[in-house]
Amino acid sequence: MENQGHTRIKKAQRSIKLYLSDSVRGSIFKSTPLVEFSKSPLNSDFSIHQNDDLYEVFTGGTIVGDPVLIVSTATNYQTIYKLLNSNSKLISEFRTKRNKKKLFKASSILKSNSSNLKSFIDILEFKAYLQNQSSKIFDTSDIPEYILKSKLYKGYKSCQIMIHEKGSPLIGAYYFDSSVGLRKNEIPVTTFSKLFNLVKKSKNKLFNQSQILESDIGVVGTFLAKEIELKKHSILVIISRNDFLPPSDIEINLFNSSMTFVSDVFQNILLTSLEKRKTESYMSFLANYPFPLFLDETPLNEAARSFDLSSTDEDEISIEVAEKKFIEINDSFKKNTSDIYHHQRVSLLGELLNTLKHELSNPLFGLKMASDLLQLEEVDEDFSSTVNDISINCNRCQTIIDNFSKLYREENINEIFNISDVLNETILLTKSESKQIPKQINFYNFQSDEDYLIKSNPTWISQIIFNLIINSCQAIKSAGQELSKNNIEITIIKKLEEIEFSVSDSGPGIPKKLRDQIFEPFVTTKEKGTGLGLSICSNLINKLNGKIEIIDKDEIGTVVVFTLPIDD
Repeated sequence: MENQGHTRIKKAQRSIKLYLSDSVRGSIFKSTPLVEFSKSPLNSDFSIHQNDDLYEVFTGGTIVGDPVLIVSTATNYQTIYKLLNSNSKLISEFRTKRNKKKLFKASSILKSNSSNLKSFIDILEFKAYLQNQSSKIFDTSDIPEYILKSKLYKGYKSCQIMIHEKGSPLIGAYYFDSSVGLRKNEIPVTTFSKLFNLVKKSKNKLFNQSQILESDIGVVGTFLAKEIELKKHSILVIISRNDFLPPSDIEINLFNSSMTFVSDVFQNILLTSLEKRKTESYMSFLANYPFPLFLDETPLNEAARSFDLSSTDEDEISIEVAEKKFIEINDSFKKNTSDIYHHQRVSLLGELLNTLKHELSNPLFGLKMASDLLQLEEVDEDFSSTVNDISINCNRCQTIIDNFSKLYREENINEIFNISDVLNETILLTKSESKQIPKQINFYNFQSDEDYLIKSNPTWISQIIFNLIINSCQAIKSAGQELSKNNIEITIIKKLEEIEFSVSDSGPGIPKKLRDQIFEPFVTTKEKGTGLGLSICSNLINKLNGKIEIIDKDEIGTVVVFTLPIDD
């Protein structure tokens, strides 16, 4: 008796055999004296499956029926082991059932529809089927049809799946009937949330249309519904035989378990579809964008490169997409990158300013004419002075608009212009970025008004100064200091054969390791910078036969100096 009692104690202390399914990601579980891992679910005491942020623990290798334990994935594995160990009665019952099953032949187990093993095999086959078919599912609307084609659900007539991409205001609802075919529609988030919560609260997931009177439910009669929470999506799966006979408990458990078990397959299908839609949107943009496009080495352009390339020369490759021409820029072609971006920027600014000129000129003309007519009337002095101010400011506004339009003409023409006027107009354009930062303008060796007249390209000079001032503003802001305590100083010195421009700021400066390459395309000190501003400046100055350099500053900050020859 004593030995038998001792034997029973040893049996009770035998370690638990635990099976971890493939759905358990980044497993935290470790073997202990009380727990050992089983490679096969058929020989295990418990199996653990991951459903989003939850671990679901089932008895044995089966996932049919309700889990015996549901805990958060943040739960310590030792706590889970203690919970399983404490339920000794459940373990003992399951072992007894498992030992009895050893008396049956495998053929008799497979013939029994009520067998957990048979149901488990059916679910595994269903998952394998969906995984194999996932490469053929080009759109999420195909999922209901493939579910009905599976061996597990061949007896069902209709299937509906509602997919909510988190953050989207509309939900895609896809209904497939074996006799009617596919129907698609969209439903509002409020309706989906109501249905999702109703299904989530249900224990057996069995419904009929008297319980849910929503017109968005496409199935007829009694139906099963299962909610699935994924990383980026929430899903409702509904399935029906299109009759009013309720399914058996085994069918209900089989449906709930199988849908939970294949949630990772659904997630892969949906994420693949999401990436496909992004690529299609990008390609649609490429095909409809009205300007020439130039492809650099960024990953965003991989979609365009998926098309056949036809070489035109060593440095340039053209791509035809729906009669749209793209040019891919190789390393030897990079020196012209700044030209491309400058061309696009000036073109867009020119169009914008021309539109503003057209829209504002008419009301300004009306104001000017009305003020001129009022000045002809006999009125008191104060009223006449106010009307005169209106007339003067109308003229000023019209002059500014005209100057801006001229400033961004897309012309490679040198002309005589007033450098002081161009500088003031350029600083005005930087106002949104440079406000609150004090600016000082210095002119040296300008003896008369005629000295301010130079012959060059005003558009290019404005673009150079604009980029340098914007860079200085952004550098000062990145330091996180009070803006009013910093400054930007612009100095222009006229010499015998050249004119020198310098833009100095009190920002953090340029790291020494970047100074030698700071004028190359895509080199930047900013987290979100394009690295093209200084490259554009350098390229334009070279076209004007000038020079640009970074001067060391004794104190913190940066000084950019460029010189241009004086064209007589």
